[in-house]
Amino acid sequence: MKTSTSYLFISICVTSLLLVPTTSCALTTKQPDLGSHMTLQQYQQQGWKIGTVTFLNFEGGFYGIVTDNNEKLLPVNLPKSLLLEGTKLALKGEVMQGMASTQQWGEVFKISDYKVLSMGKESAKKPEIGNNYQ
Repeated sequence: MKTSTSYLFISICVTSLLLVPTTSCALTTKQPDLGSHMTLQQYQQQGWKIGTVTFLNFEGGFYGIVTDNNEKLLPVNLPKSLLLEGTKLALKGEVMQGMASTQQWGEVFKISDYKVLSMGKESAKKPEIGNNYQ
């Protein structure tokens, strides 16, 4: 009886250790939402902005987002993992009214939620300074 109790305890401990890294990764990194059956139009109908990450090579170089409606958004909290030219995102957030930036491009935008629709490619040039990326 003692052996089966020990085996059960060890099994629970090992299982717990294996699940912790999987759970923490899922919370910190959003994978492309390619499995979603929503169309871009359905995202827009639900209040999402659809945009593409773009590297702009002026004012020291920085990343911006150009939406499908040609809005220019300067994200202040875009995760570094998404700083890839051509990354397509569904975004929710707010324009930070009255906030200026050194880039003098687009509207300063604070992202509250996002879904990765497709990943882009790394730019040849990296910004030396720029947005307050996480």
